[in-house]
Amino acid sequence: MKSLLSLIALGVVALAPAQLVQTQTDSNLLPTVTVDGTIGSSEYGARYNNGGGIGFGGTLGRGEILIDADASSLHMGFVPGGTFNDYVVVYLDTKFGGFDDASMNDTGDPGRNVITNLARDRDELFPSGFFADYAVAFWNGGAVAFELTGGALNFLSFANSAGPKELSMSLASLGLSGNFGFDWFAAYVSDTNFLSNETMPFDPSINGAANPGFRPGGGPQGTVYNFYNRFEAVPEPGTMAALGLGVAALLRRRRK
Repeated sequence: MKSLLSLIALGVVALAPAQLVQTQTDSNLLPTVTVDGTIGSSEYGARYNNGGGIGFGGTLGRGEILIDADASSLHMGFVPGGTFNDYVVVYLDTKFGGFDDASMNDTGDPGRNVITNLARDRDELFPSGFFADYAVAFWNGGAVAFELTGGALNFLSFANSAGPKELSMSLASLGLSGNFGFDWFAAYVSDTNFLSNETMPFDPSINGAANPGFRPGGGPQGTVYNFYNRFEAVPEPGTMAALGLGVAALLRRRRK
């Protein structure tokens, strides 16, 4: 699938709200990621660097989000493009239903707060039809993942890291299995809910303006996020055969 960026370069389409920008596919579902705070050049099956905005120094706008799947886990990583002082929030739309900024409010800790509120004084609008089911927050101390709810978020996973940020989540906890795909986008915000103009994927209406900040006054509407990326896990036949051999070997060891 051609990305929206490619189509724009060819003059085929114009920017429009709620658009898929880029799809990347992980076709190797053998384990390749070790969550150790060191990101190797070939660890991750999908590497996204199509962010925009430099309001907080380009940490997200010039950064890189990495995603990989194996037979049992989803792995995510973040490499900052600038000084990392704040929170990258990645929203995942993995299934039917879900939540938006207006339907969440958990202030139990800074990670929960930035995920469920973003800007302090307004509810942000997610891409049309995008309802988040899970979220990952990266900050300079590590990463944490939650299942989203209308009340207290359900904790999924945590990783402490002083270097590049990495996190693993079980596919079962995300409701994913087999060949799967999900949509996602990311925002950048301070722990006081001062919102940056940095996004991933790029979002010209946000990236080209000043930082939204706390969004006080000016009516009820918060920042409108228009674009999202997609990740797909679709193994090649060779990978499926290797996975099958691994399962068979495990069964033989158990029988012995």
